[in-house]
Amino acid sequence: MGRDPATPEQWQQAVDAARELLLVDAARQLGTASGDPTVRAVRCAEILCEGARRGIRPSPDAIDRVAQELAAGHACAGNGEGNAEGNADKKASRKVAKGRKGSLPRN
Repeated sequence: MGRDPATPEQWQQAVDAARELLLVDAARQLGTASGDPTVRAVRCAEILCEGARRGIRPSPDAIDRVAQELAAGHACAGNGEGNAEGNADKKASRKVAKGRKGSLPRN
């Protein structure tokens, strides 16, 4: 994985951001949203999996915190353009949008 969070609080923030960003990306793929941020879906999935392994699940009220972090330039958003990881992210995003109709399970 890339830069991993160090504390349980950072893991919670990362897991919340990853889930919400995948939802944003799924909405974009369905045509119900557009614009920034470019979502690194593969990285988001890694964060969700590792968070789950650590017992950390997305918070139901995470969207407010994620919006603040995005405004500050944080979370798992990146440009992902012009590299293999970015291309894999785009494919993973399409799978999320296509297979899950833009929703992920809430815990």
